Amino acid sequence: MISIQSLRVEFGARVLFNDLSFSVQPRERIAFAGHNGAGKSTLMKCVAGIIQPSGGQISSPRGTRVGYLPQEGIHVKGRTLWQETESAFGETMALTEKIDRLSAELVKLDPRSSPYGDLLEEIGELELQLDTMDPARMKPRIESVLKGLGFRAKDFTRDCSEFSGGWQMRIAMAKLFLQEPEVLLLDEPTNHLDIGTQIWVEQYLINYPGAILLISHDRALLDTLCTRTIAFSHGRAEEYAGNFSYFERESVLRKEIQLKQYEAQQREIADIQRFIDRFRASANKATLVQSRVKMLAKIERIPAPERDDAVMSFKFPPPPNSGHMVAKLEAVHKSYGALNIF
Repeated sequence: MISIQSLRVEFGARVLFNDLSFSVQPRERIAFAGHNGAGKSTLMKCVAGIIQPSGGQISSPRGTRVGYLPQEGIHVKGRTLWQETESAFGETMALTEKIDRLSAELVKLDPRSSPYGDLLEEIGELELQLDTMDPARMKPRIESVLKGLGFRAKDFTRDCSEFSGGWQMRIAMAKLFLQEPEVLLLDEPTNHLDIGTQIWVEQYLINYPGAILLISHDRALLDTLCTRTIAFSHGRAEEYAGNFSYFERESVLRKEIQLKQYEAQQREIADIQRFIDRFRASANKATLVQSRVKMLAKIERIPAPERDDAVMSFKFPPPPNSGHMVAKLEAVHKSYGALNIF
């Protein structure tokens, strides 16, 4: 569905990742893992076509639709909630309007004329296209998705500008879900959601008909949804054939194996180097020394395991003891107009 080949992204002297290749198959669920700034969101923007990579290629079959939900920065105004989400069915609405316009023209023509027959045939073809889009389900689908994301029926007529940033993200998410692109790119989709809505979104994504690429700090969502993980670290990207928990276990195992291989090779290199240093000046051992020198040059060095990314930690000193009375209120009252609170 989507093929990423030898992708490279750099900002100045910093390389986020290099020679990255993988493919996305229909209905796959792939998690991007790594610390903040490792390149997860950047890769997602490359796939969405927002950022051009420094090298490599991203390709997909013609007609493949890619939908992207960023972490933040979406703000819509001047349209009601219903109008904005209804625009997800832009193609369906445009087709309906065209059929209505042509039908209005049809009644003006002579039914016995050639233009009448041609126009009637065109309307029939458009109606067949419209039937495949199932316009009868448009309204119930919009209602279902909006209510699933926490909106109430009385919110449908509110202007989008009345909603806060978190709710604006829900509007954008609703449009994406209704559009159902073949590839869905989600960057922290549950950040602004309450528990009930998170559960609904998780269930919706489980049943989503397309492929999903996901960035999230929600471990439960990553484990439930994803079957592949691409981890970013130290300018490289590694692939793991499992969910986030599998990635955590497997990455530790890979580092342990690499460390053992590195230490074994270092011991071998040290033994060879000691032999060379010991018999370098010996004429009788000259052939053996040269053989060891060539052997040492041919060894493909295993890189030293890199340290884990630094993790910031905090330690707060114990607070001093407070007094027995923290606050004292006497004859306090509060009201909003005629409404007395206390």
